[in-house]
Amino acid sequence: MPKPYPKEFRDDVINVARNRDSHTTLAQVAKDFGLHDHPQMAAPSRSRCRQSHRPDPGTEHG
Repeated sequence: MPKPYPKEFRDDVINVARNRDSHTTLAQVAKDFGLHDHPQMAAPSRSRCRQSHRPDPGTEHG
């Protein structure tokens, strides 16, 4: 089993994913950090990111 990433790295990835703009996908965030975007492995993380991701103020959704 692969060694887990350090907590600081994981926190940084989550922070970037939560604060991404509306045009940046989670797949792009994963790629930028050198991570694989495997749907089954990422499902729980995606759920957490989506729950906390809010549209930018001033957009039609915000």
